[in-house]
Amino acid sequence: MARSTNATRKDLVFPVAGHFMLVPYTAAGVPNFNKAYSSAHGIVQTISRDNALNTLDLADGNSPYPAATYVQTQSGTVTYTLGTYDPELEAFVAGADWSNGDAADTEMWTIYPLTIDSVNKGVTFGEGSAKPISAEKMVVRDGFGNIFELAESADSLTTGQFHYDSSTGKLTFAAADVNVTVYVLYAYNGTGVSSVAYKENPKITAFMAIIIGSTKDKDEASEQKVNVIVDRCSVSGSITPPTSSNDPTQGWTLTTNILKPRAGRSPITVKFEPVAEE
Repeated sequence: MARSTNATRKDLVFPVAGHFMLVPYTAAGVPNFNKAYSSAHGIVQTISRDNALNTLDLADGNSPYPAATYVQTQSGTVTYTLGTYDPELEAFVAGADWSNGDAADTEMWTIYPLTIDSVNKGVTFGEGSAKPISAEKMVVRDGFGNIFELAESADSLTTGQFHYDSSTGKLTFAAADVNVTVYVLYAYNGTGVSSVAYKENPKITAFMAIIIGSTKDKDEASEQKVNVIVDRCSVSGSITPPTSSNDPTQGWTLTTNILKPRAGRSPITVKFEPVAEE
């Protein structure tokens, strides 16, 4: 066998996770790079891939060993562990609608804690806080979980009642409830609202995956650029963004299945390019 002249070493390690790009296919079966997703602005913790061969043995009645082994099916996955959450990525892999800052539905909800004072007996929204849409989209509870009742007028309010004037943004309580702490949950019209809207009948998105990374030899004497190209793949299993908590480091994992490639294409290709020494 002729000696290889390729400068890429064979004793490689992966010093970094790298980044990835997901390119959706058009209806004509062509990758649409104008709608590609890139992880370059996020934190990628790990990228791992595996390939499995499911085999069948041809039994030999004259031997305890199989006479031959055949590949029945082949399957593979690529798993991405991310340290940051990106709603655009969730929408991309879930087949959901992504709206970036121009959503037609701008309704948002918030919680406003308030201790009723003896002067205003309430608060006027719009002065440093978002203005509620209406009293019908407002819930007021005290610290014991008691729900306050909406009154039609601010006149003659009694204990456990409130009134909201949508024209002025003023929320008023009864004098009997002065010094009570309440929690006002209400809807308002947000600004620059982005959204991930899941579909009732979603369609699994097929896409090309391109992983961009690097390797070094074990002695760190040389470096190689690495590309992993998965011709066609789709999301596998659950899409589980990070759990809301006081731990921002937990991240989330996204797994994709390698699909049958386009005609004449390899299902997965790994390429190495030596980095020239300076």
